[in-house]
Amino acid sequence: MNGHVGNPPYITPKDKALKILYRQRYNSCKGTYALAVPFMERFFNLAKTSAASHLAGWVGQITSNSFMKREFGERLIEDFLTYIDIREVIDSEGAWIPGHNSDGTPTVIVIGTNQTPVARTARVVLGKSKRETRGHGAAGEGPYWTAIVDHLDEPNWEDTWVSIADIDRTILSRHPWSLAGGGAMELKQRLEAASAKRLRDIVEGKIGFASFPGADDGFISPNHSLARDRVPDKLRRPVVTGDLVRDWGIGEDDWALVPYDHSTAELVPLDTYSPWAQRQWPLRTALNSVIGFDGETRADADESWWGWYRWVRSRYLGQFSVTFAEVATHNHFVLDRGGKAFKQTAPVIKLTANASEHDHLRLLGALNSSVSCYWLRHESKPKGGAAERPWSRTYQFNSSTVQDLPLPSGLPLARAKLLDALALELARYTPDEVSEVGKPTRAAHDDARMEHDRIRARMIAVQEELDWEVYRLYGLVVDDFTYQSDDLPGLAL
Repeated sequence: MNGHVGNPPYITPKDKALKILYRQRYNSCKGTYALAVPFMERFFNLAKTSAASHLAGWVGQITSNSFMKREFGERLIEDFLTYIDIREVIDSEGAWIPGHNSDGTPTVIVIGTNQTPVARTARVVLGKSKRETRGHGAAGEGPYWTAIVDHLDEPNWEDTWVSIADIDRTILSRHPWSLAGGGAMELKQRLEAASAKRLRDIVEGKIGFASFPGADDGFISPNHSLARDRVPDKLRRPVVTGDLVRDWGIGEDDWALVPYDHSTAELVPLDTYSPWAQRQWPLRTALNSVIGFDGETRADADESWWGWYRWVRSRYLGQFSVTFAEVATHNHFVLDRGGKAFKQTAPVIKLTANASEHDHLRLLGALNSSVSCYWLRHESKPKGGAAERPWSRTYQFNSSTVQDLPLPSGLPLARAKLLDALALELARYTPDEVSEVGKPTRAAHDDARMEHDRIRARMIAVQEELDWEVYRLYGLVVDDFTYQSDDLPGLAL
């Protein structure tokens, strides 16, 4: 069709979006923010084309921006909005808009017509991580909203609040959308252009959760409680949740009865005379009644009641795994050397079966760099935290976003190996560990605190050097700015 910009033939909302978007909404979203998906589709469907003038109907919508980065918005962007004539996309998060946004909901304004695209570019207003407050004046008079209103028709305008540009429409045809100004979009594109591959190209299968019990109280318990119930060591494992994955290490909290073989990751048979089976036997009715996503109970599905509700066997094969915090302020990736159980808030990355420990550590060095932090934050949905303190904002680093992370051709090893070793050493100087080793005296804890602070200061310094190394691997700097001597001083927070 005339004006078509390299897209397949036009697919009407009635033909495709109703089937795809509504199904996506009801089957997987089921959240208030996800209503933006069918509502946006429906608004464009109602914008009729005038038979007399052949003019397409216009739509202007202000809505939650959650669809831009969360998984449920992928089909809205790639299967629907790609074929709609989107004229303007305005990042209104943080703008004090008259009569709107009083609850602080992050929003975006989408303006377009119900027809196929007629130009190769679309006007975008990119925010620059600032937020209006009542100190900036009344609603509608603050600098953020005023900059949008006064300069929307001026491409290449930039001030301390917004950047306005005409971008290639193909950028808006891919999920997720990143509407960050101040050169952020250009830097992201530069990183992607300099990458040799994506994370998905080197992993085995897909990145995702490894397991969850379905009924936590039936399996998860303090280790001493499991020991008291005579659960054997081979069926006990530390439980890893996302909040325990921090700073190259995994903290310890609860343990769990995990009735799976360590080497094969297969469910072990139920020996009704064993102490662990006798512990679980009174719980069999509750465990059999756990309802899955499809509405069936475990009993209906004829599943073994003493196993975990979801257990992805392939993610427990092999000695090494990389896990990460799905919701956090920063990127936290950690190498696990086996023997743990991972809940859904700590997804798992598995490399190919022949990948060595050094291969995992090389990858870890890139994943824990500030370059990866920058890219992941721009691609991921903010979850919470005070808007006036951007460092405290948490993000949802979902598996589909993480697997798209661009990687350089070379990966760092020496500093990643050192940071991993320092994290293991640091874990020896926590109060719990000190109390386990010997008498918990004040002197012992004071000495441990001093050693803990020393190791942590060194880790911060090495992390800084790792970041400079990774900048060069991505081609962001040409010269090697890392500190080469062995007397690298520690850094305080």
